[in-house]
Amino acid sequence: MVLPAIAVERALAGPIRWFESAASAPGASTSEFAITVVSLTLSVGIVEECAKWFGAWSLASHRPEFDEPVDGIVYACASALGFAAVENIADFAFGRMSSGIVAVRAFVTVPTHMFLASLWGYAMGRRLVSRKKTVPAMLACSALAHGLFDASLAIRGFAMGAVAIELVLGSVFVLCVARALRHGAIGAPSVEADSDESPRSLMARAYFRVGSGVAFVSCASAMVLLALSLTVVATAYDGRQARVGWKFVFISTAMLTGFAFTALGIAANLPLDAALDARGLTFAGKFLSWSSIADARIERLGRSRSSVRLELVDGTSVNIGPATGARADDILRAIVLALGCR
Repeated sequence: MVLPAIAVERALAGPIRWFESAASAPGASTSEFAITVVSLTLSVGIVEECAKWFGAWSLASHRPEFDEPVDGIVYACASALGFAAVENIADFAFGRMSSGIVAVRAFVTVPTHMFLASLWGYAMGRRLVSRKKTVPAMLACSALAHGLFDASLAIRGFAMGAVAIELVLGSVFVLCVARALRHGAIGAPSVEADSDESPRSLMARAYFRVGSGVAFVSCASAMVLLALSLTVVATAYDGRQARVGWKFVFISTAMLTGFAFTALGIAANLPLDAALDARGLTFAGKFLSWSSIADARIERLGRSRSSVRLELVDGTSVNIGPATGARADDILRAIVLALGCR
């Protein structure tokens, strides 16, 4: 889909250059910024987001594997990252591959492509549980955010605006993932077969939030700071036209190592919902029917953190958490009630 997108964008290149030259002049007004946003939304945002959507919709959404709401986000992000990869290859093949440009594209442009696609990807997956036609609306929101992001990069002095947009989109991405993971596979035979045996007292779907908001935000903030720091270091080396030596390699490797650890912290503390209903329990997109759970108990993770450990009939186990002690007790109480009503 990159090739047809490039063809359409080149056909619209003339008007884009005119708008960008007017807005990038010193002292650009608010109206010129707005014109740039509109032009880039129509000529770049809509084109690229529709190209990514068509790739995900045509190749993934009709397959039997597309059976969970989170699948919409998964395949949308795959399409977006593929699009961004080809875009990077083109930029690096025909432009200067400097350390600063590599860092900016790695930590700003590529994640933004993924975050933008997650908006309409969430809507694609949501249609499995709700037939409301929100995909066009989310595509429009994604295209507008894309135009706003590109305009911030195109106009001198607005670069931090692009970073702010990326942070907002990243937050929305987390919310979309958390909501999508409330459901497991839709229409699976095991799910339907268990519904008749489920306790009537739990017909109302209940959600129990686990994870740590404070730890999650701390890790996410540390990741952003590390990414910005690495970008600044790379840009500074470019500005000095210094050779890349062992100092640069040591500093960048240390930052990337910290980046990896913060990513692990984000995954471990992501705020998720454990969803309980008459059919069973769903956590992190995995559905467990009540008949598949043999036992449940509290597992202490520290002074104030706990998880609920589920022992399954097949001999495996699943941990629901981390959570506060009180929240873990609430989850265990609900599970024990459901198991006692089988």
